[in-house]
Amino acid sequence: NSLRMKNDDGYGTIVNMSLPIVLAIDDATKEKIGGANDVALVGHDQKIVAILRSIEIYKHNKEERIARTWGTTAPGLPYVEESITPSGNFLIGGDLELLSPIKYNDGLDHYRLSPKQLRKE
Repeated sequence: NSLRMKNDDGYGTIVNMSLPIVLAIDDATKEKIGGANDVALVGHDQKIVAILRSIEIYKHNKEERIARTWGTTAPGLPYVEESITPSGNFLIGGDLELLSPIKYNDGLDHYRLSPKQLRKE
């Protein structure tokens, strides 16, 4: 995702645009979070893997998300029926602080780089 900003020379400059990454949460999770500024994200083993800081919680407008992504809200779209429709009524986002890299041990871990590591390459 980028945006070309036109310069006086007519060429323009490409500016990277950030893409928000959000997590769907249900009503009960939203209530547990309450007015907290930060939340811990835990893995399947219940160990904290990351901290989401300066959180913001939004209403999950599922129908709008589906329409903007697939151009239709017709029933039967597999990913929609499996993942979006049953997901929580709220979205949470914020600044993500990864405490340690997640390892999948699938032979591809050395390709999973942080933004800082990518900038070095």
